[in-house]
Amino acid sequence: MWLGTRRQHPTLNYTVAERRGKSGLHDVVSYRKNGKTKHITGFDTPLDSTLARFSWRGKGLLGLLSSRWEVAYVSPERDFMVLKFTKTFLTAGGYDLIGRDSTLTRVQAARRLDAFRRLFPDVPITQLQL
Repeated sequence: MWLGTRRQHPTLNYTVAERRGKSGLHDVVSYRKNGKTKHITGFDTPLDSTLARFSWRGKGLLGLLSSRWEVAYVSPERDFMVLKFTKTFLTAGGYDLIGRDSTLTRVQAARRLDAFRRLFPDVPITQLQL
């Protein structure tokens, strides 16, 4: 989804919610495209009791789409984590390194990137968007 430069400044917001009697996460991804803020909304259903693996289903027209993702790593300080997601027919599989801070210093970004490289040494970094 974030390959290329068409979509900029992504933010991910998760809220604990219930859908059709099941607990999960209401999921809103916002980003800037052509100077306008866009949103992708969905619901993440836990796949097991670890609450680290999820099945995402879009809302509205995106309800036809689904994907699976998991929390692959959470930093000891709980200030960033790595999400691993599977390939769909619309997006490539891959990893997102996300954090709580809306802005990062170069030192913070370098620390997180170094941690990612140590944890996932065989994963090529094809795009870095700060």
